[in-house]
Amino acid sequence: MKSISSLSKHKRLLAAVWLALLLSPALYSQAWQEIGLDTFRVDSGEKVILATEAGYGAALRSEEQPTFPRRFWIKGDVQLLSDPVETDAFFLFGTKHDSTDFVYAAGYSLQRQAILFGRVDLSDSSAAALEVLARKAVEIIDSRRRYVFKFIFDHQTNELIAEVNGVPMTAPLPLKSRTLNCFGYMVYDGAVRFQALEMGGE
Repeated sequence: MKSISSLSKHKRLLAAVWLALLLSPALYSQAWQEIGLDTFRVDSGEKVILATEAGYGAALRSEEQPTFPRRFWIKGDVQLLSDPVETDAFFLFGTKHDSTDFVYAAGYSLQRQAILFGRVDLSDSSAAALEVLARKAVEIIDSRRRYVFKFIFDHQTNELIAEVNGVPMTAPLPLKSRTLNCFGYMVYDGAVRFQALEMGGE
């Protein structure tokens, strides 16, 4: 049997591509902490698909936030895929230190007709749970079943401004905004396509 070093350039390249294809899904999936999901995948457009048949499901991974002096934000479009549309969709953010997680969610609940912000419990490996800390009752209907989320973290006031289709809700953030180092997605009862998180600030 020939060693890899004795193969031609072309064959070495093919071997490297196959090795990358074999390893990358495993490495990618290890980067995420998944709780209570029936479906978690990334489509060809780099959008994240989450689905759960009952209750909350979530996917979370560590990621450093950009450094901005005043505030930073995460944003992205959300496409509801379930029919009838009764799904709740959230972005996750929080702080991970060793084995301790402080994770929060903000998004829109079609079932409750409200923008919600709350603490997420991921301690049960089969299901996530949401404790609502702030809510703004508002009916936001989009015939395309598409919602635009933007969550602004103010470093000076330590407040969260949660915007859904331009409708804002302000709430105190129970942890320091500069310590956020994990981000993800959560869905309740249905399927959602999330645009990959965009980050920015000033």
